[in-house]
Amino acid sequence: MSNSIKFELKNYNKSLGSYFIYLRVTIDRKIKRYNTEQRIEEKYWNTKGFVKGDYPLYIKINRILETIKGRANNVIADLPMNKEEITFENFEKYFLDKNNNNNKMDFYAFMQTFIDQKKNIYKPGVIKMYKGEMSKMKKFKPEVTFGDVNYNFLIGYENYMRATLGNKTNTVTKTIKKIKALTNEAIRQGIIKDNPLKDYILKSEPTKREFLTIEEVGKLELFLTQEDVSEKLKSFLKYFLFCCYTGLRYEDLKYLKFEDILGNIIKIKQLKTSDYVSIPLSDRALKLLPKFTGLGNIIFKVIANQKCNEYLKIIMLYDSVKINKNISFHCSRHTFATISLNIGIPLDVVSKLLGHTDIKTTQIYAKLLDSTKITEMQKWNSF
Repeated sequence: MSNSIKFELKNYNKSLGSYFIYLRVTIDRKIKRYNTEQRIEEKYWNTKGFVKGDYPLYIKINRILETIKGRANNVIADLPMNKEEITFENFEKYFLDKNNNNNKMDFYAFMQTFIDQKKNIYKPGVIKMYKGEMSKMKKFKPEVTFGDVNYNFLIGYENYMRATLGNKTNTVTKTIKKIKALTNEAIRQGIIKDNPLKDYILKSEPTKREFLTIEEVGKLELFLTQEDVSEKLKSFLKYFLFCCYTGLRYEDLKYLKFEDILGNIIKIKQLKTSDYVSIPLSDRALKLLPKFTGLGNIIFKVIANQKCNEYLKIIMLYDSVKINKNISFHCSRHTFATISLNIGIPLDVVSKLLGHTDIKTTQIYAKLLDSTKITEMQKWNSF
């Protein structure tokens, strides 16, 4: 039996100057066509059966066509599994009954299609988050259809994230926001009519961004001079402090090369955001740089992030350090931001150094230390 599915143009409308796009289905050498209700001028039509990239709305229309084609393929693939013959009658029973069929549609397949479509539109960090969320959800439930994604599903998933994964409220909320974004996209594509998650209320809790004070950073600088400290810890601490002095993220530090430093200024494209950032190096940061080993070489031999956090816990327990804070590697970035603001670097400058595109993101760090408040309040005694 020969079956095939493709798109073609039919029924030219002279007044609009465009064709309707039809889904052409072949079953056992017989052909039927189904109007997708999408229109396109012939010059924008690709012979492979999709809209060309020079059409302004090509992404939107191609996304709709991919969804329709995927739905049709799923119907034909499911018929034998349901012990039904592949005929037009059976095909139309499920394909034209849109709501019934879409409830059976693979949610992960839709999610993967969404990721593929957005990979050249969204920033790499966002794509990475969506991939991580899909992997995480598959551990909770390996197979999920649109019919499964409802209020009760979210309650069960939330309990799993809290009890099994140990996720906090804000992490749970970030995950559910991604799921809601996907269901909203499904509505836009006409896959579902109403958002089944609209009654789920997102929650959030204020977060404490841990950081080191100037005095605590000073303790770590002295720690580097101790003879009883292993070279492994010292090597690690040098690039941790380097991030405290530059605000670099772990992933940007990991791939930092000698040619990324031009005239004592770091100039890189951030991996998370794909935005460019320029960071002049202070004397403190320059002292931590290893000897030049050649262009193309990585500057620091950075260990795994998890191992970095283990080393930090060890260092914090030393008698000469004794810092009673839950410090992770990313706290180096918080440290840079908070100290920079407290020593008087303007907020908009700190925002640029961190590579933030929205100054509101930087304002999270604008919490003055008591010592800064005292110094500033002394100004009242000057007149």
